[in-house]
Amino acid sequence: LQVDNIKTDLDNAGQLEITRGPHQLRIESARYLPHEQQIEIEGYGKEQQLDIKLRPAWANISISSQPGAAMVRVDGEPIGRTPLTAPILQGLHKVELNLPGFKPLSATQEIEAGKDRAWAPFQMQAVDGKLSVSSQPDNASITLDGIFLGMSPMDLDIVANSAHSLRLSKSGYVTVEKEIILQPDELRRLDVRLEAEYGTIFLSTYPADAKLLIDGKIPDKKNGRFQLSVRPHTFTLSKTGYATRKLSVTPRQGVSQNIEMKLETLQHQAVQKKITATPDTINGPTGQTLKLIKPDSSFTMGASRREAGRRANESRRLVELRRPFYFAGKEITNHEYRLFKPAHRSGSQDGANLDGEHQPVVSISWDDVARYCNWLSRKQGLPESYGEQNGKMLAVQPLTTGYRLPTEAEWAWVARRHLQATEQRYPWAGSYPPQKADGNYADARIADTLADVVPDYDDGYRGSASVGSFPARPEGIYDLGGNVAEWMHDYYALYPGEAGKLVIDPSGPGTATHHVVRGASWRHGNITELRLSYRDYSNKPRYDLGFRIARYAE
Repeated sequence: LQVDNIKTDLDNAGQLEITRGPHQLRIESARYLPHEQQIEIEGYGKEQQLDIKLRPAWANISISSQPGAAMVRVDGEPIGRTPLTAPILQGLHKVELNLPGFKPLSATQEIEAGKDRAWAPFQMQAVDGKLSVSSQPDNASITLDGIFLGMSPMDLDIVANSAHSLRLSKSGYVTVEKEIILQPDELRRLDVRLEAEYGTIFLSTYPADAKLLIDGKIPDKKNGRFQLSVRPHTFTLSKTGYATRKLSVTPRQGVSQNIEMKLETLQHQAVQKKITATPDTINGPTGQTLKLIKPDSSFTMGASRREAGRRANESRRLVELRRPFYFAGKEITNHEYRLFKPAHRSGSQDGANLDGEHQPVVSISWDDVARYCNWLSRKQGLPESYGEQNGKMLAVQPLTTGYRLPTEAEWAWVARRHLQATEQRYPWAGSYPPQKADGNYADARIADTLADVVPDYDDGYRGSASVGSFPARPEGIYDLGGNVAEWMHDYYALYPGEAGKLVIDPSGPGTATHHVVRGASWRHGNITELRLSYRDYSNKPRYDLGFRIARYAE
């Protein structure tokens, strides 16, 4: 009891003398809320009576759990077992529940005086079981209920009284899956033996005397059938003078795999690295764009005897081009050629002007073309591709990396196989005759002069067109069919009986009277001349014969 903030006590009769006038009264009692009020004492010996009822400072809280009989502690003091209802003083309290075989639960609760309530039942969880997992071999991946936990061996805490999916896996071994149910506090040991899984590899190596290692060990053979566990294996093949090759192989159960390991000489590998670093396009001294061509297979030049329009000089020939080369996207124009020989004039023919700046240059000899190529090479500091003897130009042997005419085989690859799965027959898609203006051929505009023209065809030009006026085919390469025929690097020759004989990077015979001419021109219109396998030859200039340039990449 306090009067005016001064502690005082009642006498034995429960009375207290207080002076006359106003006073502040405060009453406090354990587990009850304090009470304060203003009182007025009348004085003069008059007795006054106050009847004060204190409000409790607690609330009655009902606590239950699943399962029941859990010991309940509030701020560390036990108050009984669930279910129970207990008065708990107002304020923030830590409530703990403990039950043997179950995980302890704790919660912090705010109690408000006078507000009785029933808390939601506490759900007790059984204590974990312990699973000690090992495997043979060890370092197997352990997954529990789809969650990766680590590598064997390891100890796991597992929620008791529930079914769990345990999975052990290791590359090269059969995966093992088990269902696990543990009792609370149960300790169980599980040792899993993983069975090896095998796949079949059929291996061939070259050269025969190369050294083979599989996972760093020398096998009992270098070629043939190998049974290997289904996991990644490292194959290493080596020999002095060759680039070592490593290959990672993962066998698959029930599936045979054929693996070929072929070593390349260090010299060949160096060349391949240079090729890889070679730009896809280059520019010639007069601004011509040349595209890098990298043939990736052998192909057949010529045509079948059954092909409509075939000529006798188109016998089939098996060819492989191993040296990558650059190939001009367009034919050389009058403007580009006059940078070398300003006085040159292509003239006119059959009522058509052929001397426009952007029309292909014509009326030039093969020797003058070779001289033009040497001029280009000198401008870029490249070795010349041709030499002159007694006023005649001859190819330098072996061929240099300087500018030159395309070989017949290079022209045929670009025209018929580049970016194509099989040899193409015409410079357009489909059959003869072309259905739309895909190239500059003999057409209705020159039918008054030429007997053979493409039926019902009008490409818009009587003579030659500006280079690149029609769609590129293949990509980036224009006028391989039509506009002007093109001088080739090779001397002209026949090649009977070479359909099954592989020829590598051919460039024609060493000497002959004529040079090869490939491709149709604006004067050609029949099925024979418009086929991409059509071969012609010449030893003098023509009004419909021009050229494009090429050179080896390395």
